[in-house]
Amino acid sequence: MAMPGSTVILSGGSAGGIGAFNNVDFVADKLPNSLVLGAPVGGFPPEVNWYTGKGSTVPDEDARDSSFWKNEAFWGSYQQEKCVAELSPVNETDLCTVPYRLYDHLKTPVFIVEAITDAVVMCGFEGLPCKPEDLLLADVRDFIDDYAANFTQSAARLFTDTPRNGLFAASCLMHTGFELTEPLVNGTNAIDATFEWYKYHAEQFQNKGTATRHRDSAKASPNFVWMDTCKDGKYFPPCDAKCPPTPTEDELSGPYIF
Repeated sequence: MAMPGSTVILSGGSAGGIGAFNNVDFVADKLPNSLVLGAPVGGFPPEVNWYTGKGSTVPDEDARDSSFWKNEAFWGSYQQEKCVAELSPVNETDLCTVPYRLYDHLKTPVFIVEAITDAVVMCGFEGLPCKPEDLLLADVRDFIDDYAANFTQSAARLFTDTPRNGLFAASCLMHTGFELTEPLVNGTNAIDATFEWYKYHAEQFQNKGTATRHRDSAKASPNFVWMDTCKDGKYFPPCDAKCPPTPTEDELSGPYIF
């Protein structure tokens, strides 16, 4: 049990990142006298769409919005109450566990760490062929660019929602392997970026208590967005100057733990 005045940062990678999104408000409500923050890694992909170009395959798991009700029914997933209440008039409550749909309904600040071109999402859940020679195909390269465009559009909300929320988004073919040495966005790694954002909220919490968890509590303050911008909006090949090695085909086929 967290002591009053303590800090709790709910994090996780990949599926754990989705879980952090889904449960961070629940944890914050249970610990009203603590600073609760979310720090999901690799859990904020854009809407999942299947690749249908040359070399396409049918993914083993269907994570598209149109099929997400099946996942909800199978797992009996917890659904964040505020999202359910606000989406129920349009009958989309099954999407309350999809992070890019849940984001606008969160009460608790989150710092999102994500690859602009997430290799595991594209190769594992969208049917993109990902052998080295496949990356030479025009269809594959176009799909990667389209994925990046969808992500940057989805993430644009964070530019106007900082410093409450933050973002570290690198142009790399990777998933959750963010380290001290790579990737780097404007010379900063994901760990240091997250810590800078955390320090801001810790100071706000110390001065104002739990008010920092409310969307209107932070006014003119630091900007906590680190995001690669590639020339001409082309994200393949990746433009980050310090990307980790591209995952191997075996790594991309799962289990997705890296």
